[in-house]
Amino acid sequence: MLTKNSAVQLNAVNHAITLDQFNYLQVTPHNKLFRTSEWYAGFNKLRQQSAHDAKLGFPKGTTFIEPEIQEVTKLASKEKWIQSFKKAYSGKIRRLPLKAYEPEISRMFVAKLGNKEIGFIRITNYTDVFEDVYDGEVWNIGEIYVKPSYRGQGISSRLIHYVSRCCHVKSILLEPERYEENQYYFNRQGFTFALKTDDGLLRVYLDHFKDIALRRLALATQHETINVE
Repeated sequence: MLTKNSAVQLNAVNHAITLDQFNYLQVTPHNKLFRTSEWYAGFNKLRQQSAHDAKLGFPKGTTFIEPEIQEVTKLASKEKWIQSFKKAYSGKIRRLPLKAYEPEISRMFVAKLGNKEIGFIRITNYTDVFEDVYDGEVWNIGEIYVKPSYRGQGISSRLIHYVSRCCHVKSILLEPERYEENQYYFNRQGFTFALKTDDGLLRVYLDHFKDIALRRLALATQHETINVE
C-alpha cells in the first residue's frame, strides 16, 4: 500500500526524514513505517545535506558522485566484470556456468562516469523459490564490485538502491564475516533480516520482506519433515 497521508508524514518525521525527500513510503494498513530502499535513499540525501559536524552529517572530506547505471548485455563484458570481482575477493567463488549469464537467470548492471565503467552489481532470480508464498518477482544481489579509485564515494549504495528500486531485489548474499563487519552499512541499505543458507552463507533480506522470508522458510522446513517421514 502506498500513501502520502498526514499520519504517515508524522511517522516519517519521527524517523528524521520528510516526504519531499523520496517518492513514497510503503506502510501497513496501520501506518507502520517500513524502511524501503526509497526511505534509505532519502535518508542518505538528508545526511548529505547536513553539516559535517551534525549528528546525521557525513565526515568532512566525504565526496559523492552520481554515476549513470546501465544494464550489461554482452557476455564478454559480464565475464570481464566477474573476473575483476574474483581478483578482488578473498573468499571462495564458484565458477559460473554460461547458463548463469542468461537474463532470465541473472542480470548485471554497471555504474558509469562518462565513458568509464567504475563498478558493477549482479542479481540472480529467486522468483521460483518464493512462488508459493509471494506473487511478485524476487531477485537477490550476488556480487558488487567498485574499482579501488572510486570506492568510498557511494557507488555501491547507488547500485544497491537502483536494483532494489527497479529490479524487485529483496535480498543480498553475504559471508557471515562480511555481514558482521559491515552490518551497519547493509542495515542502512534496508537489509536487516539474515537467514543462514545451506552452504553457511547469509541471505540478508530487506526489512519489509522478513515475514515472507519466514513463511517460505516454514514451508521449506515442513516439506523436509514430510520427506524425512
